[in-house]
Amino acid sequence: NDEIFRTQIELFIDEGNLEEAREVFNEIHPPYSDESECLNAEIFMEEGEKDKALAILDELLERTTDTDTLIDMAKLY
Repeated sequence: NDEIFRTQIELFIDEGNLEEAREVFNEIHPPYSDESECLNAEIFMEEGEKDKALAILDELLERTTDTDTLIDMAKLY
């Protein structure tokens, strides 16, 4: 279930366990939801991969209309 994976990823990010967060993200199968893509960007940001994170966020900005996702994206920007 995508929602369970996203919750696990959020917990791992909050704990600073980026390796586990990345492993759980890799368990999600494409196509990714906008919420999952936003978490992927957050993992990249935390890993110091700012360019990869911004590329994902820029793509999401063009297609998402979900208010919660937009708020999460704004926090990352």
